[in-house]
Amino acid sequence: MKKLNYSLIFLSYFLLSACSSDDGSTEKKPSQAISPGDRLNQPNMTLPYGKNLDVCTCNKKAQEIIDKVISIRSKFDSISDLKLDKGTVKKVRSEAEKYQSLIAECFKANAVNMFEESDCNDLKTLEEKKDLLFSMGIQIEQGANIRF
Repeated sequence: MKKLNYSLIFLSYFLLSACSSDDGSTEKKPSQAISPGDRLNQPNMTLPYGKNLDVCTCNKKAQEIIDKVISIRSKFDSISDLKLDKGTVKKVRSEAEKYQSLIAECFKANAVNMFEESDCNDLKTLEEKKDLLFSMGIQIEQGANIRF
């Protein structure tokens, strides 16, 4: 019994010392470390619209993207037919990703103003177009994760 106790103590000591030894190989060098603030400032996708997006530009560009996706989807009789064309699926995914990035950038730049109706920020038309697209089987708000 005494041998078993000594064996367990030795095994425990061995495991603890092996786990606690730090040779520094897992530490990141300061040049490799990315702070959380830097990570937030790195855009996932470069937008061709520039960084200064006002509410009017945001609405206009969002409607253009949705119109383009509606046009693409209208070329197919069903969503099943669209799924068979891998090139078109890729185009729709790309446009959905652009839409999602645009909305994120616009919201970052304009916040609450995005929800205020105005002459150039036609929220009703934008919502109608999104509803039409949804009825056609495309949920553009899903971005790159869009499912057909």
